[in-house]
Amino acid sequence: MYEMKPEYYTGIATIDQEHKRLFELAQETHDLLNDNLLHDKTQSLTSLISELIDYTKTHFAPIWTVSNMPIFLPMWPCIGNLRKALWSLISMP
Repeated sequence: MYEMKPEYYTGIATIDQEHKRLFELAQETHDLLNDNLLHDKTQSLTSLISELIDYTKTHFAPIWTVSNMPIFLPMWPCIGNLRKALWSLISMP
């Protein structure tokens, strides 16, 4: 369901690898939530979400620097809005 599609690649190897990992974490979370055989998902879900939040913070830290590169300028309004939305979600207590 969640996969890194060709149109998501930036051409920057480090960022593409991080995007791929974020998609993997999203898929793992989706799979866990839809696993009807596992009744107590609390510990696994907490661990996955924690890793997703930490990885998202790590991933986005350098992106604000490279997002000023010409390739990203047309996407800047979207990137800026995404940044605000993500930070508000992962900064919640």
